[in-house]
Amino acid sequence: MQEIGPFGTSGAPAGHASYTASIRTAGFDPTVTSPAGDPYGGSVDPNAPGGTPVLVAPGATTTITVTITPTGKPGTVVTGHLNVVTAPNQPTGTTGLPQAGTGEVLAALPYQYRVG
Repeated sequence: MQEIGPFGTSGAPAGHASYTASIRTAGFDPTVTSPAGDPYGGSVDPNAPGGTPVLVAPGATTTITVTITPTGKPGTVVTGHLNVVTAPNQPTGTTGLPQAGTGEVLAALPYQYRVG
């Protein structure tokens, strides 16, 4: 916060400002795994191994295997979406989030299952 003057030779009067923010995001389904991993997993779990990007040439196609291992009370319906993303572009090391830049969401694939 910066006060707008003019002020005399004693300067601006003392001031105080505070700001609080919160956010609620969609949950992560830990029952969904892939050999490709998750390049953003460290944002949720600092011990996550990260990802192994799958390289796809322009115009080419590939298959990315995903395994869902349901847990929970039988009959529970779980819905979500799988994001196919590009990898973050600037790793930052061990402080803060594991990436400084973000990737692009190429596709969001919805899924739903009922715990059997």
